[in-house]
Amino acid sequence: MEMIAQMKGKMADKVAVSCQPHDEQEFFASIKLDGHYCQVHINEDNSVDFYTSGNKRFYLSAIADQFRYVFKHLPRPIALECEYIYACKGKLGDRVNSARLTTYRTDFAAFRDRAGVRMDIFKVFNIINTELHFEDIVTLLEACVDHHSVHLVDHELVNFSTAKIMATEMANKGWEGLMLQSPYVAYRPGKRVNTTIKLKHRPEMIAEVVAEEEGEGRLIGMIGALACITSSGTSFSVGSGLSDHERSQWGAYTNNKIEVEYEQLSVEGVPLQPVFKRLKGNK
Repeated sequence: MEMIAQMKGKMADKVAVSCQPHDEQEFFASIKLDGHYCQVHINEDNSVDFYTSGNKRFYLSAIADQFRYVFKHLPRPIALECEYIYACKGKLGDRVNSARLTTYRTDFAAFRDRAGVRMDIFKVFNIINTELHFEDIVTLLEACVDHHSVHLVDHELVNFSTAKIMATEMANKGWEGLMLQSPYVAYRPGKRVNTTIKLKHRPEMIAEVVAEEEGEGRLIGMIGALACITSSGTSFSVGSGLSDHERSQWGAYTNNKIEVEYEQLSVEGVPLQPVFKRLKGNK
C-alpha cells in the first residue's frame, strides 16, 4: 500500500465564505500537536510501513509491533495518520525536538532501530483508507488502547463557539491550538478542504524589507518574495500572503517594515512558515 495523499485543512480565516461555520455547528476537536506528520500502514500480511510527510519510507520493528497490537481488532489493510513527537509533549515550538524523524529513512536499508525507542511517541488521530465519516472513525479509535509509544489522540465533540474558547485556552497553556474535523465528512486524499479547520495561535513580528525579489512562472514580472531582516539581524524571506495587487507594487516595500505572522522560530531565530500580513510603512 502506497502512501495516501494527505487531506489538508485550512486556517479558520481561510475557510471559504460559503463554508464558514456557525457558532452552533459541531466538530470533533483535538489538541493541535507541534510535531511531524507521518503515516503508518498496517498491511494485509500484518507488515507495517512508516512514511514521512515527504513520502519517505522508514522502518522501526519495535514500534511496528506496538501498532499491530494497538490496532489488532481492526481489519487490514489500514492506514493511520499520526503526529510524531520525540522527548517532548508536542507543544508549540516542540517540532524542532522531533526533527530526527527525517533521519529514520536513512536506516531503512539496514532495518536498524535506534536506541531509546520508548521515547518515540506516535499519536494517532485518523484512519484514512476508508469511506467512513469521521464520527465513525472516532468510534473505531476509541475501541483501541494505548501501548508504550503508540497513543490515540482524544477527540471531543463541541460546537464552534466552544471550540474558539478552547483554542484560546490551549494556546495559553502552550499548545498550538485545536484541530476541528466535521463529523459527517469522509477523507478526500490530496485535497485541501473547508471541513478540517485549524484554530491555532500564530505569533507576529515586525521585520524590515531589504529587497524585493521577482517571482517565477505565473509571477514573472511581479514580486515573488520579500527579503527581510528581523530586529535581531536574522535574514529570511516571505512570499505567502501577498495578493496579486500587492505583488505588483514594486518599490513599496524595500526599506519599509512589514508585519509577518509565522508558525514558530527555528533554533537560529528564523521565522518558519512566514505569512505577510500588512505593510507598516516607515520610509
